[in-house]
Amino acid sequence: ERQQSLSQTESGTRQRFEQATAAYAKAQADVRASRAVIAAQRALASAGRDVSEIDTIIGASSSDNDAFPTVAGQVQMRLGLGPIRATMLKGACARQTLKYFLCFLQRG
Repeated sequence: ERQQSLSQTESGTRQRFEQATAAYAKAQADVRASRAVIAAQRALASAGRDVSEIDTIIGASSSDNDAFPTVAGQVQMRLGLGPIRATMLKGACARQTLKYFLCFLQRG
């Protein structure tokens, strides 16, 4: 009986830990999306452009913590954009993002 009680306690503790971890990850993703939206709004204002001119959102992360919904997708939704390309580049190497940026610059 004691073994069963310990097993139930461990299971309940594990479940609470998993719920707390998921809530923390969601909160962190929300912070990242909020910051990205602010940055996008500032960049648009600085460039004298309108949000309706955005046709692609590319996010970059070295973490797989927020697979879905992606930060790029959250930014798309929060900016009120319709169906456009919104993708995340994920990888352990931040240089991957730099290479995509350089390709974008070369494209003109």
